[in-house]
Amino acid sequence: MQALRQWQGNWNDNSGIVDRHSAFDEGSFMPINGHDATKAEMRALKVACAAIIRHYKAKKDNRFNWMTLLNKHIGLEVSEGYEANLQKGIAGQDTVLKIYNWIIAHELSIACEAAPSLFSPSLVTSWQNLLKARGTYGALHTKPYSTGQLHEISALHPISDVRIKLGQEFVFELESAIDGAVIAFDCYKTQSYPVPLNSNGGIDPVRIDAGVAGFPVNDTGGIVPMRQRAHPGEHAHCFVVGPEQLLRYYTAQFENGKAIPSTTLDDMARRFEALDKEKLGIYLENVIFE
Repeated sequence: MQALRQWQGNWNDNSGIVDRHSAFDEGSFMPINGHDATKAEMRALKVACAAIIRHYKAKKDNRFNWMTLLNKHIGLEVSEGYEANLQKGIAGQDTVLKIYNWIIAHELSIACEAAPSLFSPSLVTSWQNLLKARGTYGALHTKPYSTGQLHEISALHPISDVRIKLGQEFVFELESAIDGAVIAFDCYKTQSYPVPLNSNGGIDPVRIDAGVAGFPVNDTGGIVPMRQRAHPGEHAHCFVVGPEQLLRYYTAQFENGKAIPSTTLDDMARRFEALDKEKLGIYLENVIFE
């Protein structure tokens, strides 16, 4: 059996999550800044959250209630009834900012209608626009290492039905429509981190052919599982297949365990969107670790 590798990116036990500025705080519209959100803004944020919950409950997605939204999806650790703190305007500033940024990244269109004083379409970055326009669900899967079956994706909200336990071995499985090289990202609590697809922890592009491939891989192409020991909640995985030279230009700018600056993500988006579908594939999956 291949030796078990520890995740060398933002889940590394030693480095933890790097505290960096949000991907939305560089010149964008930002009425909530994490320092002095008003009571009125907190109440408006509660209205937006309630609208998101109603939207998915109407689609019979029972995963969406206050506790699963705040703790499972946004990644908070709050007790039942915490929404009352938003209504009273006494929620913690850091918590308010995390909720706000998660909504921008995942449910901005609903929030714009429910709370236009806080949310605007201008908050979407070039990178997010690219993922929305070119990203596809259903071809990327995070799998427990012990099972050989693919899991299903919810038709209502693209979150994997499989839950990965903290400390459990897992691998990625990707069905790419094109040949090329692949790099990967993990978005956790609004920050994007490079994901090592090499068993030695390297984040350089990995050459792949069209079809099904597993990751991470060792030097001989064998699959080596990884595991996550911390940071529960929803993680959005993104695999990009494209020209190796272009991908390598960007991975040379990444650092293992550190969030990728929003300016770099947006620069990638502008370069990637110029490629046609025969040269670029973007594959997405949302998965919950618990």
